[in-house]
Amino acid sequence: MSIGHLHFTGSSLAQADTLFMDILRTDLVARVGNTAHFYSQNHYHHHFATNLWEGTSLKKRNLQKNGILAWEIEVGRAYYEAVLERLLATEWTYEARGKSIILEDHVGAQLVITQI
Repeated sequence: MSIGHLHFTGSSLAQADTLFMDILRTDLVARVGNTAHFYSQNHYHHHFATNLWEGTSLKKRNLQKNGILAWEIEVGRAYYEAVLERLLATEWTYEARGKSIILEDHVGAQLVITQI
């Protein structure tokens, strides 16, 4: 299965920007004032979005509640290695396991980046 869009409700566009722009190297392609950012690669409409519409005091997700528990992106070797280098330059906590990088995303879900 592949998916075209993932929309997140978060509490910080700065954290979303760090994940999507600095670590994953997607482009900020649209914004709704200071309340939502939309990100993509290769000039696509958008792959990911984060909004603050529930407020900036929203806590990270409780993984026992409904919603996305984990998501995975599959990437080539060069992109995978570049993500690892970028993570080393940040304070983002992650675990490298085999050909996967596992981290908690900006809203509290697990992101798995797998080299294919």
